[in-house]
Amino acid sequence: MAFHEALIYVDKHYQFFFYFRRPKIFVMKRNLFLLLFAAVALLTSCVDDDNNNNNNGPSEPTGSISANQTLIEGPGTAPVESAWTLPTVSAIRFQGQLSITASNQGTGESLVFLLPDNGEAVYSNNTNDASLGVATWTPASGMNALSSIAPNDPGPTSSMFVQVTTIDTSAKVLSGMFTVLVKNTLDPANYALFEEGVFTDVPYGTEITGEGDVGEGSLTCDVDGEPHVTNTFIATSQSFTNMIIITSASADESTVSLSLPSDVEAGTTLDLGTLTQDYLANYLSADGTAYQAVEGSITITSHDTENNTIQGTFEYGAAQGLLNPAEIQITNGAFEATYTE
Repeated sequence: MAFHEALIYVDKHYQFFFYFRRPKIFVMKRNLFLLLFAAVALLTSCVDDDNNNNNNGPSEPTGSISANQTLIEGPGTAPVESAWTLPTVSAIRFQGQLSITASNQGTGESLVFLLPDNGEAVYSNNTNDASLGVATWTPASGMNALSSIAPNDPGPTSSMFVQVTTIDTSAKVLSGMFTVLVKNTLDPANYALFEEGVFTDVPYGTEITGEGDVGEGSLTCDVDGEPHVTNTFIATSQSFTNMIIITSASADESTVSLSLPSDVEAGTTLDLGTLTQDYLANYLSADGTAYQAVEGSITITSHDTENNTIQGTFEYGAAQGLLNPAEIQITNGAFEATYTE
């Protein structure tokens, strides 16, 4: 595989979109947020690291990350200050993009930086231009993600500052510092400030192969009456999110993506476009415009959890935001997949 462009798109009250071009990987987090860690974990599983003797991916992360955290849980709540750290941190440098992911798989907490890769440099962003860089913090399981691109009222302006101070290309590790203010896009009065942040000797991978790690299957549908033809197909299940991600990218880089509960049963119909759903359907056009389903449904016709196979049908209208009229119509959708774990 070749992956040429990474971008985060953040839309007020909606989802985060994380995708890679040529082909794109486009996955979403439960409760209307993309779990960026799931995307990075998928990529990490496909990264070749020259330091790994088996050439099957990067070695176990050995870097460290820490900061002073101030958490405001909502209006009128007192700030909670604490020393913050996570046990696992790793990175990916590929095709001009840099992702740094710290996580605790036991609790579901993660902090992710997605940056244009300018090497040893300062990455700063207090705007809505996600191409300048994005930080996303996902607290412990059951809580919404907070982003450095989010509504500013009420409370302070969300922002991200990351400085990569050293990159050791021989050892394939990088170090730096950060200060970020991330906010809940559904409740901007809920925010967290990370100050005096430091990450040290974070191992990074540099290539993506993906062979044997991305599942197999097919997905067909019509987009505004024109057939979507699969060029690259990905099906994977993430145990820590309890989601199955199915992605089909065509030769022109337009992408159809479905995100389904891992325990969904055959015969279930999932209605799309509700704020409380933990399943999603999306479309990414060839020009990079991200659309999310605002109406429609996904029907599961079979699901064998022992053999990791799933089949279904889908139709939906998708728009750039939940308050916008539907702009893309996905019809005659069908998929069958054998997903990896």
